[in-house]
Amino acid sequence: MNNLICSRCSHGLRIATIALLAIVPSSSAQVPKDLADVRLEYVITLDDQTTPIGSFEIAFEGVETERGPRLRITGETDYTVQLVTPFRYRESVEILCDEEGVEKFEAEATAGATGGDVTRSYVGIREPRTYHVTATTAGIDETNETRFPNDVRRANLGMFCGGFLVERLDTDEMLRDFPMLWPGEGTRYPRQKFRESIVPFQLSAERKIPVIISTVRKDNKVPIVDRYYHAKNGHQILMRLEEAAQYGLLTWELTTVNGVPVAESDLLH
Repeated sequence: MNNLICSRCSHGLRIATIALLAIVPSSSAQVPKDLADVRLEYVITLDDQTTPIGSFEIAFEGVETERGPRLRITGETDYTVQLVTPFRYRESVEILCDEEGVEKFEAEATAGATGGDVTRSYVGIREPRTYHVTATTAGIDETNETRFPNDVRRANLGMFCGGFLVERLDTDEMLRDFPMLWPGEGTRYPRQKFRESIVPFQLSAERKIPVIISTVRKDNKVPIVDRYYHAKNGHQILMRLEEAAQYGLLTWELTTVNGVPVAESDLLH
């Protein structure tokens, strides 16, 4: 359980397999767009439990840099699974995207039982042909450097606001290869996405909105899938995520948009 890679996504195939899923960067990217900044808050539950085990906050904002406009994504995850020994996972990520997609990411992830957890940090920089990733483990005086092709230029956290993807989630191909960068693990995984349908989603007793339901297969050999529910609007905000983990099904449920309760948000029409 102290292995960070296992703790978040042990289901994925590794980098050697990922190279087979190369796609055109211009169609895979998340990029700056003329959309209002957005800050989202979620509660996380496990299996059929109703009591939250943690929370997640993420923000998408446009920033100006010396190299021009960028999309900055910042995310904070914190949850605890009550196993025989409670297992806690914390992750802090910052991603910068230019007009070609993810340009740089920095992440720190801590996982494990109380007193026995491990903290790893990752810095990834896009180069002409590759991402160069430097990994550091707290308490160990060493770093590891890896490179992998930069043909995938969207991160898993970008899926929490699909409006910043080049291809809209309701108009892209129905079934497609959909690998993603995982900054919290300093790598990327192959994925396959299938757009299931567009259905009504109950915001409150009085209000429904259409959502796009997509499933993302984690492994071509084992039919483990995550299910995404995105609002069918300009921002395509993620309303709900059902994520398969090694200790059960994690559900991420949106609670506020820019500090406003979901049922009252003007961005959810």
